Amino acid sequence: MKIKAFTLIELTAVVSIIAILTGIVVYGINDWKADANLKKSIAHSNNVKSKLATSLVGEWKMEENDNFHIYDSGRLGNTGMADGTFTTQTACPEGNRCIYSQGAEIYFYGNPPILKFKTVCFWIKSSNANFDIINSYNDFHIYSSGGLITFNIYSADNVYTSIAFTGATINDNSWHFICGSIDNNSTFYGTTDGEARATGSAGVSSFGRKSLSSMVLGIDPVTFYMDDLIIFGDSIY
Repeated sequence: MKIKAFTLIELTAVVSIIAILTGIVVYGINDWKADANLKKSIAHSNNVKSKLATSLVGEWKMEENDNFHIYDSGRLGNTGMADGTFTTQTACPEGNRCIYSQGAEIYFYGNPPILKFKTVCFWIKSSNANFDIINSYNDFHIYSSGGLITFNIYSADNVYTSIAFTGATINDNSWHFICGSIDNNSTFYGTTDGEARATGSAGVSSFGRKSLSSMVLGIDPVTFYMDDLIIFGDSIY
């Protein structure tokens, strides 16, 4: 009985089909994991906002802008003004719009009172590993270094405690929900997507040592997405 062998062309075709199907399956799994992670982060952000709702100080939903302003829907009413270009985008984690900064620096020129608060939260998405996110001079400074989030918490002018988050990096071009919070014992808690990433002594009882008129978003000239920047009077923990 003569056995027919596969030709090289047939084997190549089979291998190619298997490779294509494997790629489709892997892509589908990665897409499913990304969607599941985003839903988990959204659930965590909703829990934070529900828990701290009565202590809301400022919230920049970023739903409406004219490519120059970011409007505060919290009780501060402190609107941000862009020095550079940013646009609104859809498919955002909070609501139907968020901002895409193309190297813009966003300043808050209002003159709100110096108001103590204990928690800062925001959504961020970027492929950049190193960039400034928020800087409120001599108060707090939030930035990405090697894709890891770091908080500098100032205890006095130009004297600060640097607290780096550990764990997953954020420069994967996916949405991440970041929070930094200080409790009544001056202990700092940092979370990324609902998971505890850093704790340490902050040396101060709260943020808000300086007026938010000195706050700037996106100081380095890089591109990033941001949504729903919120500050609360109470601590997450």
